[in-house]
Amino acid sequence: MSDYKKVMLISPDDVKSTGNINYNVDDEVIGAAIRTAQNIYLTDVLSSELVEKLQQLVFNSIQGVDNNIEDAQNANYKTLLDDYIKEALSYKATAEICVRISLKIRNMGVVQNTDTNVNSVGLDDIKYLRDTFNGYWESSVNKMYDYLKKNKNAFPEFIGCNNINIKSKFGNTGLWLG
Repeated sequence: MSDYKKVMLISPDDVKSTGNINYNVDDEVIGAAIRTAQNIYLTDVLSSELVEKLQQLVFNSIQGVDNNIEDAQNANYKTLLDDYIKEALSYKATAEICVRISLKIRNMGVVQNTDTNVNSVGLDDIKYLRDTFNGYWESSVNKMYDYLKKNKNAFPEFIGCNNINIKSKFGNTGLWLG
């Protein structure tokens, strides 16, 4: 695997700075959730080509070489990353963390840690919180798609931009059917 493919587009501190995750949550847990959100969900909505282009630009910036995310010719990529992807990935990583941090896989099976000074919530509450953050993710993805539609010529890696009739992939109606 190329080194640039290991680049996370946001950091655990970016996720913590949203105020949704406590600062004492282990960065490794958040990092695993970011990698899942980025490598599975973000790649699904943006295409692997566009995600890899962003990773390459960020990697080049870290290495201090030309053609990086800070260069003027890459201003649209930087806007996409800073104004849309960071927010969306933070929400999706938070949704991933809800279950990941609540339930642990141990030698004795799947367990839920408890403490005498902490009240654990039930799985239904955890799923509700996860679903809330997934709704925020979906809204962020729709905003991202609007930006991509308006700037379709700036992102040749995004295959969907060649189709002038890009539709939002996600619906977020707020309609409760339960």
